[in-house]
Amino acid sequence: MSQSHVTGTRLLRAILSTVAFVEDVPVELILGRSNVRTVTRARQRFMAEAYQTGRWSLPQIGAFIGRDHTTVLAGVRSHEAKLSTGKYNLWSDSASPVASREAP
Repeated sequence: MSQSHVTGTRLLRAILSTVAFVEDVPVELILGRSNVRTVTRARQRFMAEAYQTGRWSLPQIGAFIGRDHTTVLAGVRSHEAKLSTGKYNLWSDSASPVASREAP
């Protein structure tokens, strides 16, 4: 395994952990098959955050979370649509997740 692959995986895990923390959804649920709204929102947010970095393709993100690239594309689009229509606010209390919650 190359050094860049290991670093990339660590960064994806960091994004996943951050989204899980901010959305208050366990990582295991984000990676699982749950269709509960809070979980799917967190999953879509992870997909969008990872894709927006420009480091990973849709198939790479999908492989990381056990989904097809078309599922990732749908998740990214859904997340972006919710943001553009104001369906939900990224940070409910402040502009920073750190300011609104203490680390576990």
